[in-house]
Amino acid sequence: MSSRYPLFRVLRRELRESRFGARAETDLGPMIGRQAELAALRLVWERAKSGNRQAVLLTGEAGIGKSRLLQALADGIAGDGPARQVFQCSPLHSDNPFWPVVQQFPAAAMIVERGVAEADGRDRRQIRGETVDALAGLLLDTTQAGPALIVFEDAQWADRATVETAELIPIPGGPGVRKLH
Repeated sequence: MSSRYPLFRVLRRELRESRFGARAETDLGPMIGRQAELAALRLVWERAKSGNRQAVLLTGEAGIGKSRLLQALADGIAGDGPARQVFQCSPLHSDNPFWPVVQQFPAAAMIVERGVAEADGRDRRQIRGETVDALAGLLLDTTQAGPALIVFEDAQWADRATVETAELIPIPGGPGVRKLH
């Protein structure tokens, strides 16, 4: 008995900003039933534009539209010309320090490699702290020209070093982060 299987060949790697972006290649249509959440995000964005750093923790069950909501926000503020960084965390790389950051910033790979190379003769915690500080600084450099939309997509899969880096983004008032469900 002969079985036939289709053959496939990888032609190139196509980078996408996020897993959602890879699936949402076509027009997504209007948001339905999320006007209040989108309005809250736009209000936070307006505050950020006026110079007040803002943070939002967007939580919820898988598949309820968190990524779609962020895409609608990004589409709505595109005219403001914001710097935009999406750090896609992955369950395949949750043990790989700084993986989402290194994927977005080639310079981050050099910072991480330098930290690894220096680890032989120095305290690992000190080197890790210096690496986290350097990467947070690199991330904050994107905000120098004005407000930036910085997203850690699928953050439940972020490695500890990436979480530490994200926590160093200074937000006045700290615990006053708005939480949307």
